[in-house]
Amino acid sequence: MLSLRSLTKVFERGTVNENCVLDDLSLSLAAGDFVTIIGSNGAGKSTLFNAICGSIALDTGMVVLDGKDITKQRDYKRAQDIGRLFQDPHTGTAADFSIEENLALVYAKVKGRFALQQAIRKDDRLFFEEQVLRLGMGLEKRMKMRVGLLSGGQRQALTLLLATLSPPKLLLLDEHTAALDPLSAKAVLSLTEDITKKHRITTLMITHNISDALSMGNRTIMMAHGKVVMDIAQDERRYMTVADLLERYKKQVHHDLDTDRIVFS
Repeated sequence: MLSLRSLTKVFERGTVNENCVLDDLSLSLAAGDFVTIIGSNGAGKSTLFNAICGSIALDTGMVVLDGKDITKQRDYKRAQDIGRLFQDPHTGTAADFSIEENLALVYAKVKGRFALQQAIRKDDRLFFEEQVLRLGMGLEKRMKMRVGLLSGGQRQALTLLLATLSPPKLLLLDEHTAALDPLSAKAVLSLTEDITKKHRITTLMITHNISDALSMGNRTIMMAHGKVVMDIAQDERRYMTVADLLERYKKQVHHDLDTDRIVFS
């Protein structure tokens, strides 16, 4: 489904600030894989997502999605097949629009309509309520509420729903629960698992929570210095503890994992 071949990206090349953020990185995902990513600050995790989405140009390498080379494709074109959630719950929704209107904007693109140029259809409204009901947050009773009035957890859950209303080929989750309180984060992670399993969406999730990295999905990779330094499949991961992972990382990279932002449980 996703093939990343020898991705390299160097910022400020030829200067004293030269920084190789992606260093000949290769990675492949099969359809339906849910891969968690962990690594120290500056390991290249978010830059990897930017390269996949097309928001930065690679120096060398190829990005192949579902058998198609999209390396030179513009970011807005890739967005038709790639969904992405960010750490900030405010980035994925229109704050001044209602829950219903946010859904209508996305649904109009799915159906090839002109968004909000006509009243929302009755059957669409019923569909939106059914979708929001799945979030389990009571928002189906507040469809006219302005999204800016929602809590961070509610807003991020809605963003997840919007990103998967028409299931993408690839879903990128860039620390999408890091800014939430523990209860909200747990709820959003549970929704993430439910939605990705139901639609069998190929997913990459960056996290600083090692327990989540080991328990979610079917595979965990660790990055350091722009490379994938560990790739742990489900069979091996099933019996691995946080301590095991940290010790293996130290042996592989020859230093401890930077724990400034790492959460162990």
